[in-house]
Amino acid sequence: MSEPDRDETQDADLRLSERALLRAAQRARELAMQTGTELVVSRNGVIERIRPDQEIDALWVEEAKRRLAAYRAGKVHGIPAEDVVGEL
Repeated sequence: MSEPDRDETQDADLRLSERALLRAAQRARELAMQTGTELVVSRNGVIERIRPDQEIDALWVEEAKRRLAAYRAGKVHGIPAEDVVGEL
């Protein structure tokens, strides 16, 4: 699905997916910095543990974009919000 198609879709989950991924990445960085917790990221296909620092912002944006690209390419599928909330 192209970006214009995604922006115009009636599916709110899909339409807002990129912003949601970026918000989740930001929240993960904030929590890691508050707690001194390492973050686990995938960089060039390699899973790494990193400490919170300025590099994290760039890595999480990269990860969010990678996940969104995989979703758009059909390599992964979304889960409706109702299903996710129902599992909690």
